[in-house]
Amino acid sequence: MRAAPIILLLFAVIVITNLGSGIDAGSMIPEIKDEGRMLRGKVIRVIDGDTLEVRTAQGKEKVRMLGIDTPETVRPGVAVECGGPEASAFMKRLAEGTSVRLITDPTQDERDRYDRLLAYVLPSFGEVSYQQRILAAGWAEVYVYGRKFRRHKIFAKAQEKARAKGAGVWSACGGDFHRPR
Repeated sequence: MRAAPIILLLFAVIVITNLGSGIDAGSMIPEIKDEGRMLRGKVIRVIDGDTLEVRTAQGKEKVRMLGIDTPETVRPGVAVECGGPEASAFMKRLAEGTSVRLITDPTQDERDRYDRLLAYVLPSFGEVSYQQRILAAGWAEVYVYGRKFRRHKIFAKAQEKARAKGAGVWSACGGDFHRPR
């Protein structure tokens, strides 16, 4: 009967290991590992739903979140779009003040035309990116510039689930991410 405590111990180790596997409680899909450059930092400001300011060891970095687009709230010459304030508020609640990992994607440019770092943004401890979370909430849509990025399929699944359940912009704005408010 000594096998029972060993089996229980093994079961506990498996459960604890899987808790840190990156599977979110909301049945989020764990994300793939990337081979891009990684920086660590702290989100000091949410500019809008898809752009953050992060303090890294190298200084302040404006980060355009790779693979998503959210309705506009601060773009010069563009009216505030339907769902924009909600997307910004969602990201603010999710990210502001958190320690993060910024991971570039070797299939994409590292910087955009405004010199913002293009990166996946993940909490320091976890494997589900902030991009996937805002997609699942329906306040962002998948955005491909040029060629598909490594996490495209994962992001597309999160977007499709949000659309199917009418989350965020899908119901609040009829799915039009760029309709003026």
